[in-house]
Amino acid sequence: MIAFRIISIAAGLGLAIFLTYRRFKVTRSLKNEPFFPRLASYFRWLGRAFSRLLKREGWLEARSFYLGWLSLYPQLWQRWTLTGVILSFIYLAASGFGFALLSRRGLFGLTLLFHVTLGGIFVLGLAALTVLRAKHYTLFFSPEGSASSLSSSTRNIPQPLLRPLLFWLFILSGLSLGLTALLSMLPYFAFEAQVDIIGVHRYSGLVALLSAMLLLDQAISRQKS
Repeated sequence: MIAFRIISIAAGLGLAIFLTYRRFKVTRSLKNEPFFPRLASYFRWLGRAFSRLLKREGWLEARSFYLGWLSLYPQLWQRWTLTGVILSFIYLAASGFGFALLSRRGLFGLTLLFHVTLGGIFVLGLAALTVLRAKHYTLFFSPEGSASSLSSSTRNIPQPLLRPLLFWLFILSGLSLGLTALLSMLPYFAFEAQVDIIGVHRYSGLVALLSAMLLLDQAISRQKS
């Protein structure tokens, strides 16, 4: 449990700092700026960005981004499915990591009831989104990619492959969350196996959260470009 807390905090904060610092670098030239003034500028930029999110213009930008995302789903039930997946995932992440990182006690009471209920909604909605969007995230025949991008020698993942990889990573980790939650409710496993299943459930949640952060960053970049 302690190891999971350390890994989760380090991975979550590390990725958040990486993504926000990368956006910060776009806003200014940092070639000759010393480290500590650059760090102070980054935190000032980060503070302004958070304060902007809390204002009306920040909410309007978030609404515009969300409506643009919804436009990918022409039918009403598809939009409700996407909304259900997003809202349920936010609650699952908040309640799951909140108790895992801030409490020695596991989920209980109404929090656990909502966690299980919304977990079922999340998995069903995720399965529906997989069927709807799978053709747009094929790894080897993406319309956005090409054979040359697959064979090019580079240290980074080719851009046409990055989004499909993140998409499938989120889907597989989300389905793993549902499967491990179901297995933990069955009376067929010994205590040691139950502990291992819970461990897989937690790390699946961590992978889902990190991949969701990267997918969101990719989506924001695509809308702004």
